[in-house]
Amino acid sequence: MKTRRKSSGESDPVFWLLHSFIDLCWARWECEKNDGTIATFYDYDRTVAANANHDLNDPMDEGAGETGAWGLRDFHGGVHVKPADVINFVAMGFTYEYGGAVLGAPGGTCKGSCCNGAACTTTTQANCAAPAIWSAIGVCTPNPCPALVGSCCACTGTCSITTQAGCTGAWTRAGACVPDPCAVPPNDACANAIALALGAPATGVNCGSSADGPNGTCGGVANTTTVWWKFTPAATGSYQVNTCGSTFDTVLEVYSGGCGAPVSVVGGCNDDSSSNTPCPSNSLHSRIPAVTLTAGTTYLVRVRGFNALTGAIAIIVINNNPLGVCCNGAACTLTDSATCTAPSAFTPGGAYCTPNPCSLPTGSCCAPDGACSVTTAPACPAASPWTSGASCTPNPCPQPTGACCCGSSCTLSTAAACAGLNRTFSGTGTACTPFSITNPCCRGNYNKSAPGPGAPGGISVQDIFDFLGGYFSGNACANTNDSTPGPGAPNGVSVQDIFDFLAAYFGGCP
Repeated sequence: MKTRRKSSGESDPVFWLLHSFIDLCWARWECEKNDGTIATFYDYDRTVAANANHDLNDPMDEGAGETGAWGLRDFHGGVHVKPADVINFVAMGFTYEYGGAVLGAPGGTCKGSCCNGAACTTTTQANCAAPAIWSAIGVCTPNPCPALVGSCCACTGTCSITTQAGCTGAWTRAGACVPDPCAVPPNDACANAIALALGAPATGVNCGSSADGPNGTCGGVANTTTVWWKFTPAATGSYQVNTCGSTFDTVLEVYSGGCGAPVSVVGGCNDDSSSNTPCPSNSLHSRIPAVTLTAGTTYLVRVRGFNALTGAIAIIVINNNPLGVCCNGAACTLTDSATCTAPSAFTPGGAYCTPNPCSLPTGSCCAPDGACSVTTAPACPAASPWTSGASCTPNPCPQPTGACCCGSSCTLSTAAACAGLNRTFSGTGTACTPFSITNPCCRGNYNKSAPGPGAPGGISVQDIFDFLGGYFSGNACANTNDSTPGPGAPNGVSVQDIFDFLAAYFGGCP
């Protein structure tokens, strides 16, 4: 900002408020981008002519060539101020509060929170050594560390406190290692199955686990080294479960019922994902591509090692289709789009049936592309026409139109109506251009042939014969000048069209 020659600018509170905010941004940058040490900067290369007057030790001027009477001076005399004098805000005694932290520590350093396990200290980034975690604007009151770390159970049976990203085994947020949770996996027994959330990756280990549950046939090997999860879908539909990203050959199963007598779900077994869509990490990891699950039912998910293999497990449940509300009259169910079939109306994104959204009347909703769906008025976009009680059979929605090039004529129609002999559809939203022989229709190319040798623009002698055939039969496609039908000109075809067609024929098309 250019410094004003009069004192009104410097005395303006808005001027100072703006500069205080700029200084705060500068302070944050110094702390977060400069490795915790204030004012580590580099001068411009003064050998480059364009960099003249840009060095940290050059006096700051008001404008080009004004380092004299109106240059920036300090408050105590006639010494011109240099960038190096003010670039270190800490050395000048300034501090800034941000996010509960104070930016600018004595001695020219920035301090933040350093989390070593659940213990928090305030120090510089350089003094916060790994595996501790440092935050430039962090504080220790309240203590942020328990939310960042947790207990990690490795396959060796050892427990450590680390972040989820740094854990290669089973991680528990804010978990402790005393008492030791890693002697056996916490979900070794079916009764201790860990809940899975839709779309949220989970991790675990099967090291030291037992052979809990039925000795099923999935994978063709004996039941060993098993661990359990559980999943309760909010909506009925098709789901995928996979162990992509695990560290060993897994076997994956889905059961209904309780732990006392689990029942295999149809399609709920996979040994190797190579049998459907291989996992990018390893095709020996498991993927159940599609299994139908019912809303509100708790399903048991078992992972075991092929031939008693052990290691770290990655597992996730995802939906194959959009989830939402399915209204069949006033009856409401949570399902996916594939399960909600006509005459029921599906509203994507709906996550509740209480209060019942299906008490609202349904009707036809017309999309801009002419597609029709049965839904409620609130679920129909504002720009789309909605008709209460109407169905989509037959489709009541107006279909988009465009230029239909038929023979040597041009009319507006839908794409479906433009299908047939000697016709091409120029596209939705296109229009006919009066008296144009090329845009959007090549009027000389009566039979709409493709361009080729001896037929630039698709025009050939055959077009003359085809036009004459249309003309003498009174075909509307021979209406070259798009005239209005009238006496002596059925379908708008008249003698003038012969002359207009010949002009288009000899005029050619690109």
